[in-house]
Amino acid sequence: MKKKPAVPAPITSAETAELLGVHIRTVRRMIRRGDLVARQLPGGPTMPYLIDPSSIELLKKKRGQSAQD
Repeated sequence: MKKKPAVPAPITSAETAELLGVHIRTVRRMIRRGDLVARQLPGGPTMPYLIDPSSIELLKKKRGQSAQD
């Protein structure tokens, strides 16, 4: 049986903010603008977002940051 390639798990807004060196509110603005791909956990508007790691890497490339920063 073939193994499927590992898909990186989504990460929280707080973790994303730390990776990008920005405030968590900036991450939320990036999500609203469509700069980051994210989904909000069910349960209402106060629930956290989970961000797709590949969208973070893409944004870092656009901003001229290395993937390891």
